[in-house]
Amino acid sequence: MKSYAKIRLAVFLCIMMVLPSVVSVLPMTAQETSAAQALYVNWDYNISKHQNTYIQIEKGAKFYIGDYVYITDGDNSGTATMFSKAKYSSSKKSVATVNSKGLLTAKKTGTTVIKVKYKGKTLSQKFKVVKAGSLSKGDAAKGLQKAADKLKASLPSKVTTSTALKYTKRKSNYITAAGKYASDITSSGFLMEEVISGNYSYTTSSPKLAVPDAGRANYLDYVLYKYSKKNSPTSTSSSKMIKISSVSATTKEITIKIKKAITTEQILAANIENSSYNKSPNKKSAVIYVSVYDKTAEEFYVGHGTIKKGSKTIKVKLTKNEVNNGIWSTVDKKLKKGHTYVLGNEMSWEKGKKVKVK
Repeated sequence: MKSYAKIRLAVFLCIMMVLPSVVSVLPMTAQETSAAQALYVNWDYNISKHQNTYIQIEKGAKFYIGDYVYITDGDNSGTATMFSKAKYSSSKKSVATVNSKGLLTAKKTGTTVIKVKYKGKTLSQKFKVVKAGSLSKGDAAKGLQKAADKLKASLPSKVTTSTALKYTKRKSNYITAAGKYASDITSSGFLMEEVISGNYSYTTSSPKLAVPDAGRANYLDYVLYKYSKKNSPTSTSSSKMIKISSVSATTKEITIKIKKAITTEQILAANIENSSYNKSPNKKSAVIYVSVYDKTAEEFYVGHGTIKKGSKTIKVKLTKNEVNNGIWSTVDKKLKKGHTYVLGNEMSWEKGKKVKVK
């Protein structure tokens, strides 16, 4: 049962890692567009789930509490550390202080309430400072701390075409490192604990923040997201969105002809958006996600297309997520002769283009 719980955890970790990127390429309905203009201020998932208890951090810890706060203000999204108007406070400064940039310093053992304010919205969370070394004795915490140290070195306020690959690789390396310790600590730095519920056991994050520097991954994720949003080859809000000229298909793959050759910016953006598919990001090629619907058989597929710098052709192969013996896996699928397939829908970059397999 424990092994099954670990599989579920690994799947959940992968989903959480790529979620911001996946969301960024999906089309928006009129209702969603309207909602995007609203103001949202929320804690990171692992903090929000512990609202009714004290989150433990070690004495001497220094980290940006704003990295654990997500803000959406109209079309602008990021962590609180990316918003100059975010304000921070501590109810007991002798226990922990927070400066104007959101840098929290745990000074001595005790409890305090940390508040983050932005444009009239306030978040509060109770923290308990414990003895140094009491939370980070395990190999997982030490390993994640080492990965976080590499991640946070000289982080930028924004990335450019000349630096995007460097930071995409840095984030990719962090995700890989975090995945090694997923059974014992979350990518956000919280220790895992086993919970017994009847005849079942599962693991979940505890209120022990052993590696608070892990929050820097949230910050970098949004810095990269801003670049990908601007240069995305598949987002309807991007000026670099691919324009399709024609589509054809065989039982092996779908071939998309595009009007302009793929650029470096589009490849870098695709590496960021589809990080789960691009394990080794580079400037020459990237895998993009293409939703495909078999209209004849009424089935949905995940299409993976490889874009190459300077090319005007994209080859798309179909896959489908299936469950065998409780384990998720991705299976390659052939297109069916005579069937009509639809790329995306009327709102997405493919504009619901149809193609019949010959």
